[in-house]
Amino acid sequence: MDHTDQKEEVRKMLSNPELFKTVEDGLRSIGTIKAFEDMNGPVLGRVMITTTDIPDGVNVKRTDRENLTAFEASFDFCNVALGVVVDTRKKTLESSVWGRFQVPGAQRPSEEWVKFFIRTLFEHIADDGRYGIPMYSFVNDTADFTAVPTGSMPIDAEFNEEMGEKGRDNA
Repeated sequence: MDHTDQKEEVRKMLSNPELFKTVEDGLRSIGTIKAFEDMNGPVLGRVMITTTDIPDGVNVKRTDRENLTAFEASFDFCNVALGVVVDTRKKTLESSVWGRFQVPGAQRPSEEWVKFFIRTLFEHIADDGRYGIPMYSFVNDTADFTAVPTGSMPIDAEFNEEMGEKGRDNA
């Protein structure tokens, strides 16, 4: 699924395409993406995981909301964002996965992308429940890598400014 011809148009499906582009440009400038592509082939898709509000009608397994966070994955190759509620301390799903249609009649991502979202999310939540947001994933047909803000890159300062004090450490 090569999207290079449509790159600028399809990036609009990401929750924040401008921020994703800034991160991607930064990773290109330091050779990270080139190294990935040299080993695995070109990046064919992008996934951005952010936090979100729990939509009305989503059944959360617990009434106690301690350590619960709603996450959403948006894709540059799909017009449906996926969401889920997670207990970040226990690393458990506390809701079913929901879809937020970005355009009428959009096709829901395959089960493979639902699993990718959950796997990527859980891999990047620390044992103490902390996580960096947004998570930026670059994928192709055989491999993927995810960049997560740590506070040490210049882009992290831009993100913190944009998000205010909410940002990265579940604040």
